[in-house]
Amino acid sequence: METLWFAGVCDALLMRVKTWVAAWPQGEVYATRPFMSKGGTIIDMPTMRLVRMPFQLREFEHLVKILTALRPAWEVTKDMQGILPRFTQCKPVVGGMRIVPIATFEADPQEILKALLEARDGKPELEQKIDEARKGGKGIWE
Repeated sequence: METLWFAGVCDALLMRVKTWVAAWPQGEVYATRPFMSKGGTIIDMPTMRLVRMPFQLREFEHLVKILTALRPAWEVTKDMQGILPRFTQCKPVVGGMRIVPIATFEADPQEILKALLEARDGKPELEQKIDEARKGGKGIWE
């Protein structure tokens, strides 16, 4: 397997995705779905939010590369692959960055963060916890 994590560019990407996870609840409502409130009325609740995140081209390329390697069949990976050729059409800002508007469900940025941590550490999060438990003398279910 080729190296997915490169110090510097991927570290900056990890910080941007952490910011994305924190910014998601304040993002612009992109899609809603009717839900029943506690009072019994039907209300529209946001299901997808649009967050405009600044990325450098190298960071976004690495994000697409990591997602393609670790989550190839995921719909968000395919969306990111579609954004990459049009990256230069996004609004430019200071420092060679571009504002990329990305509409996602709440769990998607969190899953991207997990994929980046998996690429950095080389193991899925669950496997790491199991290894730590075994080193501590515990079984899987303890």
